[in-house]
This record gives sequence, structure tokens and C-alpha cells, in this order.
Amino acid sequence: MGHEVLTMPRQLRVLNDNARHIIQQVEARLFPNRFSLQEKWLLQVYKEFKPDLVLCLTQALNEEVLLELKSKSILTICWWGDTAANMQKQGLLCYGWDFVFIKDRFAVQKLRSLDINAHHLHEAMNPDWHKWNSIEGNNNLLFAGNTYEYRHFLLRKLIAENQYQITLFGNKLPRWVAPEILPVYTHKYIVKEEKSMEFGSALACINSTSMTEFDSLNCRAFEIAGAGITDHGASSRNRRML
Repeated sequence: MGHEVLTMPRQLRVLNDNARHIIQQVEARLFPNRFSLQEKWLLQVYKEFKPDLVLCLTQALNEEVLLELKSKSILTICWWGDTAANMQKQGLLCYGWDFVFIKDRFAVQKLRSLDINAHHLHEAMNPDWHKWNSIEGNNNLLFAGNTYEYRHFLLRKLIAENQYQITLFGNKLPRWVAPEILPVYTHKYIVKEEKSMEFGSALACINSTSMTEFDSLNCRAFEIAGAGITDHGASSRNRRML
């Protein structure tokens, strides 16, 4: 689009995601005011790069960092794609943001009540990944994502009815999961084109959300739609649903 874009280099990962998450949680408790790696990098490079805009994708910034950017007349924007309940520390509730885009209409109202310049903006799918590429259909009711409490209960109810063939993709199941869910779990986390293939092949993709979601529409809704539409824009299977 004619813009010069600079992003933080990918960090070398020595530990797995679970170990890194635990370490980050411990560091947050012991050193609550320590800057994150992203914030340290930003403070190092912005003076030389001199950006017109800093765009954060579901990434909050320390208020001190934001005000430093604002002192140099740099525009600050956050597109928060996660549920608002998952914000850490102050999250977006601090001074320094010029624009905040969030997927939850209720969260927009809450932020605007504090005079934060918030706007409603859905998440999206990537058309290079989420497209019609399935080979053949099946009769699966497909779930994908974390097995949190709401999805866990919904799965148990559907399994108890014994009328459906259920497939569950996602991260490792929590220790407290009910035993009847174990047989439907695939031990597989799907992404990109493989996710489109599984979505497009299923009888239905159940897009359940956590209790922390209010008036919002998640990314998976768009991914499912992208996986079930042909290149000509016509519905590929009349029985596909959300």
C-alpha cells in the first residue's frame, strides 16, 4: 500500500509456549512495572525510524511508553482482537491512545464512557488461508479452540444426546475435563489452510465462545465463512451453519 512498515524481529524461542507463559506470569507478579520486550524494542527504534503511526494488534502498551510516543506527535492505534477480559494490567484503560478498535460493542460503550476514542471493528479472516479447499464432506460437528467451561458443558450435552459425530481440535485439554470428551479430542491444533479444509469438510462448525465474550463476533466466524464459500461466491453446502 506504499507504506514503510517496521515490525519487531521474531524472537528465538528456546522454551515451549506453556513454559514461556508461566515465566511471563511470574515476571509480571515480581516486576509489575517492567517493560515488555515489545516495549523495550519500540523505545529503542522509534527515534531513528521516526514512525508516523504505531499500530498494536491485540497488544497493550505501558502508559509511559504511549506518552513518550505522543510527545513526539506519533499517532497511536490499537486493534484489540481478543476479548476485553483478557487485558493485562491497565490494558487499554490508560492515557495515550488516539484510536482503539475492538470487536465487542459493549466494550466500545464502556471505553467511550471514559472518553476513550473507541470504535467497533470485527476481526477478520485471511483469504490466502481461509478458502474453499476441502476435498469431501463428512458428518462431523466440529469444534476448534480452547476447551473452556462453556464449550466443555456444550460438548458434554451433545455427547450425551448420542446423535452426533463430534470432532474437537485445539490445545491440550485441561486436567479437569470430563472423561466423555476424551474420545472426541483429536490431539491436534489446526491452522491456516488445514483449518479451512477441516471447516469446509464438516457438517457444521460450532462457533461457541467463552462467557467473557459479550456482544462480539470472533475471528472464527469469518474463517468458517471463508472455508465454506466457493470462488464464485455461492454457498458450497446448504447444510453448513454457524
